[in-house]
Amino acid sequence: MGCESQAHQVIRANLGLTDNTERSQIQEAVKAAIAQTPGMLNSNNTKRWLDSLVEGVAPHHAGLLPPLKLLIETLFQRGLIKIVFATETLAAGINMPAKTVVLSSLSKRTDDGNRNLTVGEFHQMTGRAGRRGMDKIGYVVTLASTRYSPDELVGMIRGKVEPLRSRFTLNYNMVSNLIHRYELPAARRIVEQCFSQFQNNHAVQELLLEKKKSQDRLTELTPVCPGTGETLRIDELESFRNLKSQLDSLRKRLDALESVRQYLPLRQANNLIENTPIGGWLLVHSPGTPLPQIAILLSKQPVKSGDIRYGVLLEAPNPQQLEARTIQQLGPKHLIAVLPGHRAEGLPGGLVKKSERLNYLQSQEFGNPDLPWREWVAKSGLNLEELNLPVEESPEITKARAKHQKLSDDLTGHPCARCRLKRTCLGMAKEHNLLSEAVRRNEQEVELIRSTNWRQFLALQAVLNQAGYMRERELLARGVAIAHLRTSNALIAAEAIASGRLDDLPPHALAAATSGVMAEPVRGKHYWHPMRHGEEVEDVFQHLFQIARHLQKVQEKFSVDQTVTVVSEYAGITQAWAKGAQWNQLIEPTGIDEGTLVRHLRQVIDLLTQFKEIPGLSEAFKARLMEAAHLIDRDIVKEVF
Repeated sequence: MGCESQAHQVIRANLGLTDNTERSQIQEAVKAAIAQTPGMLNSNNTKRWLDSLVEGVAPHHAGLLPPLKLLIETLFQRGLIKIVFATETLAAGINMPAKTVVLSSLSKRTDDGNRNLTVGEFHQMTGRAGRRGMDKIGYVVTLASTRYSPDELVGMIRGKVEPLRSRFTLNYNMVSNLIHRYELPAARRIVEQCFSQFQNNHAVQELLLEKKKSQDRLTELTPVCPGTGETLRIDELESFRNLKSQLDSLRKRLDALESVRQYLPLRQANNLIENTPIGGWLLVHSPGTPLPQIAILLSKQPVKSGDIRYGVLLEAPNPQQLEARTIQQLGPKHLIAVLPGHRAEGLPGGLVKKSERLNYLQSQEFGNPDLPWREWVAKSGLNLEELNLPVEESPEITKARAKHQKLSDDLTGHPCARCRLKRTCLGMAKEHNLLSEAVRRNEQEVELIRSTNWRQFLALQAVLNQAGYMRERELLARGVAIAHLRTSNALIAAEAIASGRLDDLPPHALAAATSGVMAEPVRGKHYWHPMRHGEEVEDVFQHLFQIARHLQKVQEKFSVDQTVTVVSEYAGITQAWAKGAQWNQLIEPTGIDEGTLVRHLRQVIDLLTQFKEIPGLSEAFKARLMEAAHLIDRDIVKEVF
């Protein structure tokens, strides 16, 4: 429920908050305010509140007309208004003490959603409780809510006020003026003298302290080799760790390449295995081996995929070692051929059972030196010389295998390879590296924080150069306009002037076009309805919309986020007011907050006045600018309060 609705509820309750003397004093104050600002009577809402103030109750929020808010503040300070329903605007920089402050909520709505009040905001509002020289005690009442706990309230009461944070942001006006007037070193000194940079320097001190701690620890850390007693060479340990890491990665890659290697179609391979008797001879290529091997089929079993897994007894990897001692379970993709030799007889039962229990690709040494491998081979009738010819591999596998071998040799020959305590050494080296990385990271963060504002300055300068507002340090025509415009939408304002599309507009249309260039965010858009503006104003906006899209792309290129847009919602109301419309003719059909509209029109007047100061404009155009400002600066908008 809004401030005005709550105030009306209290008035309807007829509490009798003011006596006859106070009511007379309020009426006299209202008459004086009307005499000073007669335009207030053109607002139906303001007239209703002027009549109701005698009840001693009033609202206070940004949507009220400024002279009405000033009158309410004055009457409250005099003690004639007893109750004010207000937003936090009443607590911001206004001397408005009260005996009791009631907070309906400890949260506030922001552009990013609802959040709890900060400690500073809480104390700013509750600090109004207790009138100096009148009250010994000030009272603060908060309404209970499930949105926050009593502990959170205590935290706001006893908590430490948040440190002041700078809101300083560089803009195009600042950058263009600094570049035009100073050399870059002097401009940087000026930029880095702001309060924002002072706060950044405080953060830098904390980072430098962390850096010193890391450096001190690095100085203390002189790793000594447990084996030799000599100072560890971190570079040697790093090279050993890198070699091992590369070898592990390459082994995984080689395994992956070998896992997809296949010699026969799967169906053909499965059929061959299924029709081969136990003891039959196979030519297989196991993963991890450079050459195919002859093998004896020990077992076979189908799996869910439809393939047949089979256990084999492999030949000795060393040609001088004739007794085979390795059993392994393989799949159809590892089969090269079924060999036509006489099958091996007399296979040990334990050997067959072990092969059945193996998992896929699992291998196991079979420690029986009495296996008659030589006898089986001799009886098979196989020509081993022909079978041992290398099978051609893909170039990728060959290259990976050669690199793997080289890394293995390098690792074996490394000074740390034979040390049994290298794990301890590597631990110390790891700590050394972590500390070194922390120092490096701190140095980077320090440089980033120290140069935050300057980097933003250089990015804005780059946009100005890229978009043609300046050449190196020389301001071009549109750049000169930017140097004279104190508005967040300076690029579009400069484009509006440089385009020449404002030159021939009548004063009321000139005011409307300037309203769109203001680019004030539209708040409460769902609760009011904009008025239509003229076609000549729409032509200006369409031209500026295209320029805004181009400038936005330029800004994105340099990671700049400054206002570059046109907001047309206020233009129709501004144009109607400049044409002489009455205040109620604007407020009633649109529903816009009166305070919001007054603030916007004052900003339009200010920008029209700034336009007049831009060098190179014709005297006729300057006269129309002032005429447009004069048309707006009337009645309730005129600052006489």
